[in-house]
Amino acid sequence: MMRIERLEIAAAICAIVAVVGFSDGFASMIRPDKVQLERLPSGLTIAVAEDHSAPVVAVRIVVRAGSIYEQEYSGSGISHFVEHVESDGTSRMTKGQIDKLADEFGGLINAYTTSDHTCYHAVAPSRYFDKVLFLLSHCYTDATFPEKEVDTQRGIIESEIAKDLDEPMRVLWRQMMVTMFTRHPVRYATIGSKELFSQLKRDDLVRYYRRMYVPENTIVVVVGDVKQSEAISKVKKAFENFSARPLAPIVLPSEPPQIQMRKSVVEMDVNLAYLMLGYRTVPLQHPDLYALDVLAAILGNGRSARLVQSIKYEQCLVQDITVTSWTPSFGVGGFFIRAALSAEKIDKTIAAVHEQLDALKKAPVSESELNKAKKLIKSDYLLGVETMEQKARLLASDILATGDVGFSYGYLDRIAAVSADQVMAVAQKYLKQDKLTVVAVVPTGKGTSGAKPAGKKKATVHRIESSTLPNGLRLLTMKGETTSTISIDAYFLGGTRYETPQTNGVANLMAQLLLRGTKSRTADELALAIDALGGKVSASSDMNTFHVSLEVLQDDLEAGLGIVADIILHPRFDVEDFKRQQKNALAIIRRRADFWFVKPRQAMLSNLYRAHPYRMSKYGTLESVAKLTVDDVWDYYDSYVKPDNLVLAVFGETSSEYASSLVKKFFAEFAGRTIRPDIALDPPLA
Repeated sequence: MMRIERLEIAAAICAIVAVVGFSDGFASMIRPDKVQLERLPSGLTIAVAEDHSAPVVAVRIVVRAGSIYEQEYSGSGISHFVEHVESDGTSRMTKGQIDKLADEFGGLINAYTTSDHTCYHAVAPSRYFDKVLFLLSHCYTDATFPEKEVDTQRGIIESEIAKDLDEPMRVLWRQMMVTMFTRHPVRYATIGSKELFSQLKRDDLVRYYRRMYVPENTIVVVVGDVKQSEAISKVKKAFENFSARPLAPIVLPSEPPQIQMRKSVVEMDVNLAYLMLGYRTVPLQHPDLYALDVLAAILGNGRSARLVQSIKYEQCLVQDITVTSWTPSFGVGGFFIRAALSAEKIDKTIAAVHEQLDALKKAPVSESELNKAKKLIKSDYLLGVETMEQKARLLASDILATGDVGFSYGYLDRIAAVSADQVMAVAQKYLKQDKLTVVAVVPTGKGTSGAKPAGKKKATVHRIESSTLPNGLRLLTMKGETTSTISIDAYFLGGTRYETPQTNGVANLMAQLLLRGTKSRTADELALAIDALGGKVSASSDMNTFHVSLEVLQDDLEAGLGIVADIILHPRFDVEDFKRQQKNALAIIRRRADFWFVKPRQAMLSNLYRAHPYRMSKYGTLESVAKLTVDDVWDYYDSYVKPDNLVLAVFGETSSEYASSLVKKFFAEFAGRTIRPDIALDPPLA
């Protein structure tokens, strides 16, 4: 199964500006009285909402198992580790069989872990609801954690941990959490620390899984083109063997009051500095939540927001500045102001922020400024509840946080009721100097005497070196001591610009098929080879290019380049794989119709480009993709997968000479010349 998990990003956005809510009068919203909520004798909670606006269904299984609930495993990232292996084998299905079934219904199956929960979710055409439900429920209730898959995922997560230590925004957020919170487990990174993660064994995963993955701790949400009563019955059937097990209560330690300002500076080899100011505020259920959200919008939402206008545009102190009110359900939240800037401007920026905050504490905002902030909140919110997936996420979040399917329903009404005096009151109450935490990530040598080095220090990044092989392949290399990882990116000129209305979508389809096996490896064998390296692979097409990319640890460069060469030079393009990917491509096109922005964007392109291929979508149309054959894929491949049409980049901790020698070794047989088609041009706009 495909996984998507970006960890502390969820915390930064957190609680969805709490858990954003609904208001009367909007057709896309799910009314609480339209949600059927049941709690089974086993303790399992089920919520189903019918929505026939598109032939799509979204299914979510949420378990209250996140980094704050790990107890004796705190700081290890065991919740995230379990999530990685949960779908890698059951007592009845291997990982390969699970992946094959997921491919059959063309849906998107993902998982992620946060501080307070783990979620397994899928979106698919509603006619595949039964298969989606079976696959999600079966893996959730019958995971066996095969030792081989545990080892594979361990390598992948170790690579993620190393990479996170070199991403300044993640370092900034982690440092804020460990500085602002001294006892509460929210201070621990969801992915875990390298030291504690390395101590986890398979038996620990099994023990934690059996403890936390119990009916009483689980919520199943279904939103979409289904019949409510039938969906409830099917969920009950899918979980009929999910027996009740005791769940010991977990009491989270309370955070002691903050009585003075705290400060932490981390040095990294970065070009800009990254600054965050944080003030502890309130949990989700607190009535001040709404005034804090409005305050955040007044300060940081939009180009005319106070901090943006004053500090970014007028004083030119920062490259970027954002404001977030984070109000989780499990404890006190925070009000965060984040900026990217030159290290020399940190003190001036902090002073400028305080000046703006003081102004808000001394006088109420004007009615027009207040209404502007509320309108921005409303706009952002409504754009976030358009699709089935977004609606299912919101419903699951409401139940997880409060047990109330209607908790967020009146969010916009409560925002609308916030007064200027209330905004001023929360600014006075929470944005106090003795409650302030200041965290900065600064370039090496620009910190204070108390600055801490980052978990991994980057070295100087070297210049990009370019060379052209005799066959026309252009090679770019760049050496830099990053996180001991190597990025291999193979980009070909192509994509939609070399398609016709009849072949529209073929480049995207071909890119997906490139990862479905080679002449010497099946799709499963290829996936296992990449997983064995702890690698991350992707392939896609866009308007002007298509590419294959692989990220591996530096010691695996040779093996990684060999895999990329095998993918590019020896594709399988199996007929049955083609049919499955074609079905998946058609499902994606249908699913995209569920997003409000797709039609206006396509209409804009169709009007801007009357003749040029840019008028077409990279995904193709239902008609064009349905008519494509595997021969069309081969034709496109044979036309544009040529050495003189390829730019291959190898960036990371390796020498240009070594990378070049490996490229020559693996691409020695690559030959041919590209004959590019004539592209119809549009006349200039009058």
